[in-house]
Amino acid sequence: MVNFNHSYNGDKKYITVDYAFYISSILLAAVVFGYFIFNFEVQLKNQKIETINSKSLNLSAGEGQTLNKKLLAYKNKIDDFAVILENHKITSNVLDFMEKNTLSNIWFSSFNMKGEVYEINLSGESANMEALSQQVKVFEENLDYVKDISVLDSQSNSSGKINFTISLSLDPEIFNYTEFFLEEPVSVHEGKL
Repeated sequence: MVNFNHSYNGDKKYITVDYAFYISSILLAAVVFGYFIFNFEVQLKNQKIETINSKSLNLSAGEGQTLNKKLLAYKNKIDDFAVILENHKITSNVLDFMEKNTLSNIWFSSFNMKGEVYEINLSGESANMEALSQQVKVFEENLDYVKDISVLDSQSNSSGKINFTISLSLDPEIFNYTEFFLEEPVSVHEGKL
């Protein structure tokens, strides 16, 4: 016979297992749902990044790239011109210097300039030895542009005038592109400086 008054003790065990199963199922569903949501967000962000990249490539490939090429070409031209200006030597400053510092009784017949070493060899004629020494003194007193002066040769010719050769070592600053001014040209007044 069967005893129906018997209480079943196993129900409490199965109820806790059922609750654990339901809770874990809900958590699993939440994780899967969250995964799909985050995956969808990542795909949206990747699409936005791709559209931005394609737009930036279109800009750089189109007008932007041609403008960049023009800009680089202008920059290269400016850089080349700057190098040319920086290395360019102005010899007219030397000629102005010679004109303003030559005495009236001195005549230069030969002018030989060595730009690399900033040296000038001058050949000429003076009325007498005193005029030549005054001319050398004028060059020596111009400390702004004349570094060194030496008389290489001086001799009297048949007409009593003095033929000479002078070497001037100049400061490189005289060859730069700057305004070159002297207050007054040098002149001889009554045989004196």
